[in-house]
Amino acid sequence: MMMWPMARIFPFFGLIGLTIMGFFLWIFWFRFLGKPHHDHQEMAPGPDPLEVARERFARGEISQDEFDAIADRLIRTEKPLK
Repeated sequence: MMMWPMARIFPFFGLIGLTIMGFFLWIFWFRFLGKPHHDHQEMAPGPDPLEVARERFARGEISQDEFDAIADRLIRTEKPLK
């Protein structure tokens, strides 16, 4: 009786093997190809961090030194929007 040539090399490629391979292909498909890639600029903008720091300073949640450090860090790292 003639066997499929790969059956001698890979005997686990029966129905169970094909099911397992299909499962891994399904995972690969949805993990890497199924989700749209989002760019950070497409996300909705949140509240302005400097304005949040100002509000926290006005409520007395942070000190003058903390506010100055936060504001300085935000101003130094600010990038212009495209």
